[in-house]
Amino acid sequence: MKKLTILTFLSLFLFLEGYSQAENYRFVRFDFGFSYVKPMSSRVSNGFGFTLEPKFQVSDKHTIGVRTGFYFMSGNSLNYIDAYDFETTSTELSVGGAFNFSFFNEYFLTEGQGRPFVGIGLGFYGGGSASVTSATIVGGGTADVGADGYASLGLSPTVGFHFGFMKLTASYHYLFSETEVNVDVRDAGPSGVSSVSLIQNERNDFIEFKLMLGFGGGRKK
Repeated sequence: MKKLTILTFLSLFLFLEGYSQAENYRFVRFDFGFSYVKPMSSRVSNGFGFTLEPKFQVSDKHTIGVRTGFYFMSGNSLNYIDAYDFETTSTELSVGGAFNFSFFNEYFLTEGQGRPFVGIGLGFYGGGSASVTSATIVGGGTADVGADGYASLGLSPTVGFHFGFMKLTASYHYLFSETEVNVDVRDAGPSGVSSVSLIQNERNDFIEFKLMLGFGGGRKK
């Protein structure tokens, strides 16, 4: 909680400090690009995304903008060992897309053609529900597996580098929620228990590495 409070105040500071007109850079820039996504949850495998970012250069060292991101990830195989001697249940979840809508701020450390920067975003994240695509139960029987969809606020601290029309970034998307994965196993194992339910909470955080191309926002002549 302490870390989240610090990040929130940092976000407010960067937003408020940015409200002065840029002298040496054009006011409007539009970036679009592609990302490689690494989820922190074991239920989801690596994926890819698309991002759109209109933003405004409100001073020579500050930009503020709006980010819209769409992410696509597939499900991973998960192994569960329950307490009723059902042995191992191996399942694979189907996972669709997730999206993000955030307000963000970037603070540039230098001026010139190549500019490293740090930033932070605050916004809304959502993801769809997932269900089992395959299940293998050592002791026989059947299994139903599902993960609910989620809607959550989140923070996205970012480091990156601008060079002309190109932008490289690395972001950690911290979401204020978890997803509950439910596993129901029936008619399996030697114990004679007809069914058992297993529950596991999984984080929705992910790391994003992004390559973007942009128009506008260059130095004034």
